[in-house]
Formats: sequence, structure tokens, C-alpha cells
Amino acid sequence: MKVVALTLGSLWTNTFNYSLGQQISDSGFLQQVIQAGISTGSLPGFSHVTGATTIDNTVIWTCVGPSISPQWIVPSDWSGGNTIEVIGGGGCGGNGLIGVATGGGGGAYSRVKNITIIPGANIDYQIGAGSFAAGQDTWFNGANLATSVVGAKGGGIGNAVTNANFSTPLAGGIGGDAASCVGTIKFSGGSGGTAQTDVGTGRPTASGGGGAAGPKGSGASGGDDISLTLASGASGGGGNGGGFAASNVNSTLGNGGNNTNGIGAGISPAGNGASGGGGAGGGVGTFTGCTGGDGTDLGSGFGSGGGGGGSTQNAGAGGLYGGGSGGSGGGASGAPRAGGNGIILITYGLNLPPTQIIIDPNSVPLIGLPFCLEKFCMVY
Repeated sequence: MKVVALTLGSLWTNTFNYSLGQQISDSGFLQQVIQAGISTGSLPGFSHVTGATTIDNTVIWTCVGPSISPQWIVPSDWSGGNTIEVIGGGGCGGNGLIGVATGGGGGAYSRVKNITIIPGANIDYQIGAGSFAAGQDTWFNGANLATSVVGAKGGGIGNAVTNANFSTPLAGGIGGDAASCVGTIKFSGGSGGTAQTDVGTGRPTASGGGGAAGPKGSGASGGDDISLTLASGASGGGGNGGGFAASNVNSTLGNGGNNTNGIGAGISPAGNGASGGGGAGGGVGTFTGCTGGDGTDLGSGFGSGGGGGGSTQNAGAGGLYGGGSGGSGGGASGAPRAGGNGIILITYGLNLPPTQIIIDPNSVPLIGLPFCLEKFCMVY
């Protein structure tokens, strides 16, 4: 069976073995492989006329159209049963500067089986970007999430107050809500943790980001930072779908949550989440928040990401795919980090030697709808 990854921000590669259905972006236009082969040694002159073809050594490309409104052409070998899985983009944590900040929410997960589409048809889709705001929704085959065949909500942005004497508990970003998703199997993303400080202590605080939902369940929540008697501290990010919530701040440290297999938690103050979606440990003092682990629960090296750790300086980024980033709760030079990008996974030919297609963004512009690329790999 085939596995094809469609990713944002990737460009043409010379002497590369391209497979049917893969996409690249050239000068703001999507190009898709309609005849598999090996690309030439130098960049071909791609046509930017929709439907026009470009010969690239043994590869033949067709121009799908502008990257800002991406489409995917159903491959000619589409057949048999199919499954489409999607994860929304992770939300960004809040930036409290010298105050209080909470982690962003993780993206939701949704799945459908055995949809009917015709080879050669143009399918509209969107991959939810995990930017420095709320995570975008991810959807497939429709004009938007509500009209799509399958879609998942992005995680909400974390909250922040630039006041270190703010004593009211501040809620984290809301995880992508399963109730707002489209599909037959749906799970919510984990919410960012709660943060609070003590009036008069001036103690900056930051909570962790929520983990993305995945095929094994809802994403876990980020750790809370609400201990009023401690020095400046920050909590870890939550584990991925079916994983475990991060620990709340303990002394000045907050570890990440384990992944769905009960492992992978980042250990504060400097431990990133492990592959498989473990939440990152929370950064403390001058430590940067740690990155959420990239997931593997979708198979073939892809999956739902862990939440990033909060920090009193620079927050930790959300893991791929769909992990929420941690809050940045202290220090004038502190900065938030982006949530993890969403993903679409299509498996088809289930009554044949199976075939899979993955659509995912690795590198996302902060503004607008980005372009996409498919990566190919075989699964035996």
C-alpha cells in the first residue's frame, strides 16, 4: 500500500522519485504528479495555467491551481474501501510578558470510512495551520468545515494577563471540540492548563498546552500553574490522544504528560516530549519551555502531537500534529510559540494491497492558507 504525505511549504526537489498524487508548490501554484517518475536535475519551467501539464524528466505534473485555495486530484488508481482521518491545528499559548499566561488547546480528531469520490475529481481541503493564534480547522471535501465530508476543529488560543499580581484563575485555551467536528468517530483536543498567581508576590506563571486528539482518544490537558506560594514556575504540556494530563507545578517544576502508551513525558526543566506525543516539561526561570513530542499513533511515523510546556520565558511549541503550545508567563523578553499543524490521512484500496495518503503541514506561513506537498513512502 502507498503512503503519501501532503505538506505545507515544501518545494520541488531535483532527481527525486515522485509518486502518483504527490504535490509541490511553485511560485504560489500547486503542481500534482499525474505520472510517477524521477525529476530532472534542474528546476523545470512549471506552467501556472490550471490543467496544463509540465514534463519533468520522467515525471508529468499538472497545475492544480493557486496554493491559497488548495485542491487534491483523486488519483487514477483510487479504488476499494477507504478511511479519512483529520486533526485540527493546535492553538498558540498566551503571552503574559511579566504576568500570567495559559497554554493553547490541542486540535480535535475526526474520521470517516468509505466515502464515494471519483478518480480525477478535484477535492477541496484545508489543513489547519498551528500559527500564533487559534489553530485553524482541518477539513476534506467541502467548501468549509460545516460542509465537508470530514473535518476537525482547531485548538483555541491561550489567555494572558500582563499583571503578575493577577490572582483570579485564568483558563487555558479550549481544545478543539468534538461536537463541532464532522465525522463518525470524533475526539476533542486537550485544553491548555489553568494559571494563577498570588497578589503581592509578583510571581509570573505559565501553564502547558493541551495535547491533540488522535485515533485512540481525546487529547490530554496541559498542567496547571496555580500554586500561590512558590517561586516563578511553569507547567508541562499534555499528552496526545488517549494520553495523560501533565503534572501541575511541583516546587518550581512541571513535567509533561505521557503519550498514549504511558511513556514520553518531558521532564522539567529541559525535557522535550518524546516521539509518540508526550507533553513537554515546563520551562522555569531562564529555561525555555520544552517542545511537545511528535505523534506516531496514525502510523507510518505520523500522529497526534503532545502539548508544549509553559515557561516564564519562551514557551514550548506544540508537537506534530495538532499539539497546543505552552503559555509564556514571565520576562519582558519571553515569547509564545506556534501550535502544531494539523494533518489529513487518507487510506484507500482497503480490499486490495492497501494504499495510504497523508496530508500534513510541516512549515506554515502565519497568514493565509498555505500551500501543500505530498511525501510518499511505502508500507509493507
